[in-house]
Amino acid sequence: NTTGDANAGDVSVVANKININGNNSAIYTGIASNTYNGKGNAGTVDVKASQLIIDNAGRITSNTRGKGRAGNVIINAENIDIDAKNSDYLAGIASAASPDSTGQVGNIYINASNHISLNNEAQISIQNRGAVLDGEPIAFGKIDIITPYLSLSDHSVINAQSTQNADASNITLQIANSLQMNLSSISTQANSGNGGAINLN
Repeated sequence: NTTGDANAGDVSVVANKININGNNSAIYTGIASNTYNGKGNAGTVDVKASQLIIDNAGRITSNTRGKGRAGNVIINAENIDIDAKNSDYLAGIASAASPDSTGQVGNIYINASNHISLNNEAQISIQNRGAVLDGEPIAFGKIDIITPYLSLSDHSVINAQSTQNADASNITLQIANSLQMNLSSISTQANSGNGGAINLN
């Protein structure tokens, strides 16, 4: 992470199996690169695994709370299973810009060769709460997901949202075989900016 004008470092994790369990705690449990307060940018978060399991407030994120950019989150795995277990806290994969930032969220790229499963309020999301300065060119991020099987159940979401003047991010899904949804959603929302596009291939 960085709290000043220097950039944060990149984070790379490679393992056969990664299990992140947040135990429904407000204390951050996961993999992250963030920027706070200054002009420094967050780094890229790059995760490679055969099996990635995220449970109960576990998360993989890159966020900004200042003038710098959030980093990209890149995940390559065979199987990705996210179960929030109805946690009180975010559980999943995300990039966010806080209200006191300039709205420079990162991109989320996920490639799972077998499947992705989201359960019990799990999420893959970009939340942009920042305010874009007049005339400043900003890339508003995107969520790109490639997998043959994607399932969402019990109020899980893939979501891109903007609450101030930034545009919401686009969502692109390349699903070769099956998309299953049960009491869940794939959506974008914006306030005074534009909503993002949703592309399903």
